[in-house]
Amino acid sequence: MERRLRERDEAKNQAERAMKELLESYRYIGSVNRQNEVLKQLVNTTSLSLVSSEAYAKDIMQSLIANAAASVNAERALLRIVGLEKLRTEGEFYHYLKEHKPFRIGNKELKRFHDFGSSHAFVRTEDDEEALVVPSDRKGSTAKAYLVLLTDPSKLSDVEISLLKVFANQAELVFHNLISRRETPVTPLEQVEQMADMAVGEVS
Repeated sequence: MERRLRERDEAKNQAERAMKELLESYRYIGSVNRQNEVLKQLVNTTSLSLVSSEAYAKDIMQSLIANAAASVNAERALLRIVGLEKLRTEGEFYHYLKEHKPFRIGNKELKRFHDFGSSHAFVRTEDDEEALVVPSDRKGSTAKAYLVLLTDPSKLSDVEISLLKVFANQAELVFHNLISRRETPVTPLEQVEQMADMAVGEVS
């Protein structure tokens, strides 16, 4: 009788473990599918807009940060372009899902990621909030894009850093081609050629 009870308990535990693993698998597959949809939408939007007009630049940047935040369920996010030499903010875009509550992080803190070659890390903002920072990959640039997302560190396993790199690299690409070069208009074909020359890291 005791042996059968132990066998029953063991079978029950195995079934519970299998169910938990199955749910985790479904959750991961759902997360990947959601991120793929976000990425496809981003690529389609960017492809249609990049060759149109520089007036779309800010809309593209706003779309980039909104999609990046959606991919990791971040309620607030910041996309900042930092001039590395003088640590000056060249551009900044916010995304708020619920409340319009800005958070602060210094450019000196962000530049540390560039200096140490870090791909990403969690840091404390000046408002004492936990934030995930993902810099763009390009090495020889005078200005770098940084994604700062307020998301739960315990969910880091669910975060696809490679996907976030896509958003950061696209943001830097848009900045260099459509924002910082407004004084020197280029043709759509020249824009495509410039983008191909600058295509490094996680951009596709």
